[in-house]
Amino acid sequence: MLSIYSWNINGLRAVPDFLDWLQSLRPDVLCLQEVRADPNQLALEVRHPEGYHTAWATAGQPGYSGIAIYTRHKPLHVHIGMGKSRYDCEGRT
Repeated sequence: MLSIYSWNINGLRAVPDFLDWLQSLRPDVLCLQEVRADPNQLALEVRHPEGYHTAWATAGQPGYSGIAIYTRHKPLHVHIGMGKSRYDCEGRT
């Protein structure tokens, strides 16, 4: 059975044991909301943990919203945004 987790993390940098949690549960898919960080602000092992593929949608405003998806199986395609700049700059889809 496929395990899918969704977590409004309210700031990924504020969760010091995130990688330990991820490796202990090993979800097939993890969807994070309110990441509030650009991937380049995070350690490489958080951006690309061993055994996971990641995709990120960041907000135009630093420290605001943002989402990340971690998958154990490589996705065939990842589409960031809805195609409407009014909403895509929010980093929520």
